[in-house]
Amino acid sequence: MQPEQIQQIVGRYYGVKRVKEDEGEFVVEVEDIDYYPEDYFSMLVSDLRRIGYVAFTRASNEIIIIHEPERPRRSILKILMAIATVITLFYVGYSYVSAYFSSPPMVAMLETMAYFVIPVFAILGARESGRYLGMKRNNMQYSFPIFVPDPIGMGTMGSINAPNVAYPSKRAMVESSLFSIVFGFLVSLVFVIVGGYLSLMQHVPVSGVKSPILQIGSPLIFQAAMRSFVPSDGVLFPTAYAGWVGIIVSSFNAMPIGFLDGGLISSAMLGRWSQYLSYTAVVAVIGLSILYPSWLILLVFVLILGVKGPEPLNNVGRSSSYVKAIALSAVIIVLIGLVPIPFHTLPPQFSISYGENQFVVYSVSGNVSTNVSYPIYVSNHGTSTITPGFSVSPYIAWHVRSVHRSVPPSTTDLFNITMNFTGSSPGFYTYTISVFTSTASESVAVHIYFIDLTKDFAMRNSNPFTGNATVNDTVNIKLNSNTVSTEMVNVYAFGTLGRNYSVIVENAVVSEGSPFPFMLMGGSSFLISVTSQVPQTVYVLVYNQSYNGALAALNFTYPNITPHR
Repeated sequence: MQPEQIQQIVGRYYGVKRVKEDEGEFVVEVEDIDYYPEDYFSMLVSDLRRIGYVAFTRASNEIIIIHEPERPRRSILKILMAIATVITLFYVGYSYVSAYFSSPPMVAMLETMAYFVIPVFAILGARESGRYLGMKRNNMQYSFPIFVPDPIGMGTMGSINAPNVAYPSKRAMVESSLFSIVFGFLVSLVFVIVGGYLSLMQHVPVSGVKSPILQIGSPLIFQAAMRSFVPSDGVLFPTAYAGWVGIIVSSFNAMPIGFLDGGLISSAMLGRWSQYLSYTAVVAVIGLSILYPSWLILLVFVLILGVKGPEPLNNVGRSSSYVKAIALSAVIIVLIGLVPIPFHTLPPQFSISYGENQFVVYSVSGNVSTNVSYPIYVSNHGTSTITPGFSVSPYIAWHVRSVHRSVPPSTTDLFNITMNFTGSSPGFYTYTISVFTSTASESVAVHIYFIDLTKDFAMRNSNPFTGNATVNDTVNIKLNSNTVSTEMVNVYAFGTLGRNYSVIVENAVVSEGSPFPFMLMGGSSFLISVTSQVPQTVYVLVYNQSYNGALAALNFTYPNITPHR
């Protein structure tokens, strides 16, 4: 390109005094740039970019024009980070949503997408809409951001502004960044209010789900928005939780670090002095990451792109009052919405107690003859009434019954969890029963042996066999095989008190090291001797690899002593 062409293009916007070419770059001396609207430089950059050149200022009356360098696109990285963010959002949201609705896994997955993942991405999309608008207003080409996942906390730490082209002016940097912050902030607030309204309109199946409103450090705006919408038990609808995530993310991205929105605003307003503010903010975030490690995740990506934010191509012009005012708005949003420690641990306000956590379920001819009813005592140690909620994992049909739904302070109430095994197959199962309040949770693992009682086995010619015995007496049970085939079986026993009992297998061929060590040949038998030193029921299970077998239940009691007359 010739100097005459450069003079013609620049002359559309500025008064050109002279143009000289110096080692591949054009130095254009113009009248003081501050006397012209700031938009002019953005339009000049846009015109030059169409022919492969870019302009930047070196002094208030000097514009440098060079060939535009190639910039890394980072397309694959951006796509991978977006996919990772969807996964971590789903991971974080599923645990909350599944407990909130107490739904089967497939339904809970759909509810997680509808009530949490999609709202959060709508907030992130609103942020990008604001960025797009700010860039288009300043004749810039929009570029996809880098989304940052957060698998250990909120699901996402927001996004990092990494444009493929340089910002033409200070106003372009401030507008695109602030529009992103404000759009995300306002849409987040909408979801908080809508979610709060839904939490009042819809009955919560599990009213004790761990609610973030008592675990999180709430921003001032969050508290104000939820003042009229929080239910009495403090349980938020998942969409309100998504709104809270959006507020925190929008506010943190307003911090003055590197390529974060706040870092771009700081760089535009303070120039080279912004790097010192950025270093100070980095030190503060490192300190906060000790308490909440997710801050460090975002900081790593910020450091990869650079602690010092980019400078606009026109960095000599004075900022207008309008630009200064909107830059101040970002500071206000940080103060309103930022929470240094989003999650914090509260001391448990309740405890649970329970008995033996092993049970046997059996079926006869394919019909389940019993289910499991598991008693859990919930003790309230706090100063206010709690309404505990329950969940069972992995999923099985279950329900909870109690005399009182809520537990007053300094009292204990009994809740019975009944699990329905109709439709299940024989086998060994482990379920986790979780008890939730608004601030904490307690869990217990329950082990279930599901035995299909068949005619191939019998204990004392019965299956199942039930009997009564006296404490410290030995009960001998003869296990018979009613088939011609040889079976390898396991003998397992447990007591309802879980202690002070013994079970001995006699006259059996043993295969050491096998999970089914006892050989029961067709038509033969062996002896099982059972003793208990305390009153309890001792269950004896005999089963093969298909969990087909026999069951005995022995009730040990103290002997009846008739007083002498």
